[in-house]
Formats: sequence, C-alpha cells, structure tokens
Amino acid sequence: MPIIFLILLFNISTSFSKPSIILNHISERNSVEAFNLSTHWAQGNVVALIRHAERCDHSDNPCLDGVTGITSIGMDTAIEVGENFEQFLPSADAIIFNSPLKRTSQTAQLMFSGKSTSQNWLHENCKERFLEDILKHKPDRVNMVLVTHSTCINNLRSLDHKKLIPINSGEDKNYALTVFLTISKESEVAFVLGYVNANDWENLSHKKAVMASYNSKSNKRSI
Repeated sequence: MPIIFLILLFNISTSFSKPSIILNHISERNSVEAFNLSTHWAQGNVVALIRHAERCDHSDNPCLDGVTGITSIGMDTAIEVGENFEQFLPSADAIIFNSPLKRTSQTAQLMFSGKSTSQNWLHENCKERFLEDILKHKPDRVNMVLVTHSTCINNLRSLDHKKLIPINSGEDKNYALTVFLTISKESEVAFVLGYVNANDWENLSHKKAVMASYNSKSNKRSI
C-alpha cells in the first residue's frame, strides 16, 4: 500500500519558512526531490498527529490488555512505527503528549518508550478547539508529537473554520496514521505537509538516505 502524501498549496508570509520543494509520494523511490519535513523538524516547526493503533473493541484480533485498549496487532504496529519514527525524526527533538484514554496511552508508551505524557485536551473538546489547544501548548522551536484520535484529526480546522485534513483518518487502514503540520505561532496558522500510513515508514528512511547523498553531492559542487 503506497504512502499517499497530501499536498496543499498555500501562501506563507516571509516571516515563516516556506517549503522550497513540494512533497512527492515517498513511495517514489527514484525521486531526488527534497523531503521538506526533515527541514521543518530541524527548525522545531512540526506538529505530528498520530492516530492510536488498532482498537480492541472494533476488532476480532486479541486484546493487548482489556477491551478499551489496543490489540496485539496494534501493539506490533505501534512498536514498529515508533522505531521508524525515531530513525527518521528523533523523538529527542520533540515533546510527546497523548490522550488519556487507554488506547492512545498504550499506543504512545509503546511507540516512544514511556516518554509521552497524558493530556486531557487531546480528548476533551478536541472536535471544537483542537487547533487552539495545539497553538497554546506548542513551545517555540520545539516539535510536538500528539497521539490522539481520528475524531480530533478529522475535525481539525483553521481559526476561520476551514477544514485542514480532507481525509478520513478513522478508516481501519489508517490506524497509527501520522499527519504532519507546520505551525506558525506568530500568525496562529497551521499548514499540512502530508501524511504517512503506518506500513510505509520504511520508505521514509530510504528517502532520507537518498537526500543525504543528494545534499552531499550538492555541497561538493558548491565548494
């Protein structure tokens, strides 16, 4: 199943770093275009929204620990996504929060080895004021990873009520989906960089290696 990256065209003021190259599908393994997410991550501009792994009460798979949590399949997915996330976007460069519900708490702790902290705002009223709470809690120049729910992601809207995520993150195929935003706290706006499905993180690592080689060659030519 290929990674599908959402590409939005937007105008950003000169005070906020504009991606210089549009993101392509990361599954295009021969592509040499820059993967701009890593640049924003280095600047501390990223908010990653992660949907919890497969929930037990919606599945016939064995439960990990009770029906309100995730399945054993979800556990494997969470661990794998966490390992890939750490390789591509080190969690040391971010603060990590999770919704207090069991399925999100389990997902976050498995993904990030207990580094996540429970936050009520990632569950309560997230349909109505998710962006406002993101802007309120994100530190300047520090990335933020939020393990949350599909209802929160699906209802994410700009401050003028425009929908930011035109996909249904609540589909079964989108368990442990990650949506990447860039945030301008000064302008109080969020822009969608794209999203990646749980099973396709390995292609991000390939893209990173390609871009490291590409940048190295470019630097040599400029010397």
